[in-house]
Amino acid sequence: MKQTRAYWGHRDKIIAAIALFLLGVVAGMLRHTTAVADALSLPSSRPAIQSGFSRRVWVGEPQLLGYFEHPADVQVLALPSGAVHVVWEDGGWIYHAWQEPDGVWHAPTRIFFGITPAVAFDQDNVIHMVFVAKVVGNYEIYYTSFRDGHWSWPRPISFTPGASYSPRLAVTISPKGELHVVWNDTSKGRDIIYHAVFDHDRNIWLNAPLPSARGKSPIIYVDREGTFHVVWQGPDADGVRNVFYMYCQGGRWALPRNVSHSTHPSTGAQSVLDSQENIHIVWKEMTYAGNAMYYTVGRGDHWLRPERITVGHVDHVGVATSEHGHFVHIWWYDGETWWEQWRPVNAPAWSARIPLTQQTAAQIYIRFALENDERLRAIWNIQTSNGTEVWYGEASTPVRQKFRFPYMLH
Repeated sequence: MKQTRAYWGHRDKIIAAIALFLLGVVAGMLRHTTAVADALSLPSSRPAIQSGFSRRVWVGEPQLLGYFEHPADVQVLALPSGAVHVVWEDGGWIYHAWQEPDGVWHAPTRIFFGITPAVAFDQDNVIHMVFVAKVVGNYEIYYTSFRDGHWSWPRPISFTPGASYSPRLAVTISPKGELHVVWNDTSKGRDIIYHAVFDHDRNIWLNAPLPSARGKSPIIYVDREGTFHVVWQGPDADGVRNVFYMYCQGGRWALPRNVSHSTHPSTGAQSVLDSQENIHIVWKEMTYAGNAMYYTVGRGDHWLRPERITVGHVDHVGVATSEHGHFVHIWWYDGETWWEQWRPVNAPAWSARIPLTQQTAAQIYIRFALENDERLRAIWNIQTSNGTEVWYGEASTPVRQKFRFPYMLH
């Protein structure tokens, strides 16, 4: 009997221990489920940034900018003064909303009739915008600026016999304060890349086609030395769409250079100029498994071999850097989640990819801008029964891992 009681006493302890263990597991699962539920129970208007994993957290509450039908071509500018400007097109009209440095928002206003706006700002925090509009006959490129709370009267700058348009225009300001614009034009029955510069002395715009540059969606940059860099998408010798680059130094344009080098169509190219005057480019490349994201970096005649970033299909890609440009950030959307990676401009290794959002079912797009401290500015929209909501939010500066592998472009 003593042995039996000892045996059952030992067994009771084992059963009690197992029961406590199971209760602990269940409680842990419940706590985990509650934590996940809390993380995902943000307002439907706000993408759920994975703060514990991505090292970004939302700052304050998101701002509802308004209800619209089909907002597109959203542009976000984060100025050094702390102001934020957002422009977009909806239903053939261009809208503008902006936040003052003290956080006060000005409601969106319909400013001009037009499409595909592109914006940039200069050292005096003046906003410069170009857009496409059809006033009489052809589609033309128009220019306007935003000073002291008011937009100037738009003026045409293209003056070509063909239709001037682009899925995306580009405007930039050189260190000397010169305004440069690029677009594609169909004057000669095919897409030709045009470049225009504003002559301050004569108060006129001068434009000309770029030599041997055929394609669409051009982007232009001017570095500290006054060299022009242009990126666009166009057909190669076999008619396959690729990503091309050319530069102008000392008044002479180099020949176009194919930087994607692909036998598959390359689309959706985005690019950015960093603090060391390298051009970072991302694009989608059509493969048998869907669109994959590719990346390359270079300048002038020196470019790295394209690097494949994603394995699965992607719908959208993006790249950005802050004004000082010490880090480059890339983003992509795989149909379910927006992902982010970054690295210093002088290092070859990327951070681990991090999920930026989870609530994506109702999101059509997200647009990003970075401040000097890498704070993320985001614009997204949500489809509702009342129309499409346009939202703005900010996320904190990410905490980065250290990189120890400097590299040079040869």
